Amino acid sequence: MIQLKESQTVEFKQIWKDEYLKTICAFSNSEGGDFYIGICDDGSVRKVQNLKEAVINALIHRDYSNTVNLQIKVYDEKLVMYNGATLSEEVPIERFDKPHQSKPFNPTIASVFYKAQVEAQVELNETEKRILILLKHKNLSSKELVEQLGLKILSGSIKNAIKHLLEVGFISYTIPNKPRSKNQKYKTVNQK
Repeated sequence: MIQLKESQTVEFKQIWKDEYLKTICAFSNSEGGDFYIGICDDGSVRKVQNLKEAVINALIHRDYSNTVNLQIKVYDEKLVMYNGATLSEEVPIERFDKPHQSKPFNPTIASVFYKAQVEAQVELNETEKRILILLKHKNLSSKELVEQLGLKILSGSIKNAIKHLLEVGFISYTIPNKPRSKNQKYKTVNQK
């Protein structure tokens, strides 16, 4: 439950409708205001799945040399985002659901989100947080991560944690062109 109440400068909407742009324009032409999507009039929160991650990905993968503005449209059944970027040839859409190295179009922006510890964008679990802490100090292989975590085997949860951290761009391969190399290690994105 949100403690705020709707007022002249606070507006709650359960879902996005393009007609709300008038309210946003009114806020920007007056003293400003806060416009919340996914909040019912009584202040209860309606879950908007993965919205933060989608917006952050749209920012870090946007082609800023393209003059097209970032566009976000929220519908009852879907979220549509357009940022003018094109897909990387190295990671075609067919590989999005498989482990791959994140290739942010804007590594500087991605690094800012990382350094600011914007973990809310991706909801990191405890295993993922522990892996990040270990990798801040030293590049490690899967086997070394297992050892450092005090485990005996590379479990599914460790594999999933590594996969998720790669997908969101918090870690990368030390040998990007050979993800399955026996010498493969992982590093945080701001590490050499």
